[in-house]
Amino acid sequence: MLVEVRPIESPKWHGKTKGESFKRPLKLSALVDGETMRYATGLSKEDIEKLKKKGVSYNLSDEYDPDKPHEFWDSPLPVVKLENNTQFFNTDNVIDFIKVK
Repeated sequence: MLVEVRPIESPKWHGKTKGESFKRPLKLSALVDGETMRYATGLSKEDIEKLKKKGVSYNLSDEYDPDKPHEFWDSPLPVVKLENNTQFFNTDNVIDFIKVK
């Protein structure tokens, strides 16, 4: 399935639009939930099980250790970089599925 992501145009303080705009890409990654002290990944246990059955070998656990970077969630691989244009994510692709979640 294809997921389309578009920027929402809204007036900016600088008044520039489209090609004139100097807006930077937005980078999103899994953050640590302050209450549970676990990564907020959006993946359910069922999602993780399905990915494992497909042969995904990434460590998708949501366990957070403040003394050690997570081998997957703190790597560049799952980071979503939203440019200032339309982007498509194909959820049949494992990494795109994880990014959409």
